[in-house]
Amino acid sequence: MPWSSSRHVGGRVVPQIRVPAGKNGIAMRHWVLIGVVAATLGIGCKQDSSPLKPGQTHTVRGELVAGAECPMIVTTDGKRYSLIGELGRFKAGDRVCLKASIAQMSMCMAGEGTLAVEAIGPEDDCP
Repeated sequence: MPWSSSRHVGGRVVPQIRVPAGKNGIAMRHWVLIGVVAATLGIGCKQDSSPLKPGQTHTVRGELVAGAECPMIVTTDGKRYSLIGELGRFKAGDRVCLKASIAQMSMCMAGEGTLAVEAIGPEDDCP
């Protein structure tokens, strides 16, 4: 009989499924794998209802944070974007509102994309 457990990895709970080989060797494991893949496909991926679109200017509010290669913004809805361009007097920890577009190319590797900053101001005073 298969059984499952979970373990903590990097602060996240990761489910584990252990399946005995059964009479036919690994045949039972193959059926469980097929079931897990089918269930995953049935669940699908979460679609963002309003993704940022390239070529358009977007207004984004959030907190500036340090990134590995580039500064980042964590938006009010929890998304993380790398930033390129001038941030003026603003630094990590500041809450800002910025006008930006999706960068076509970037050396920044973190977040859900890279935003090219066109204008930046305090969060309560969008440029």
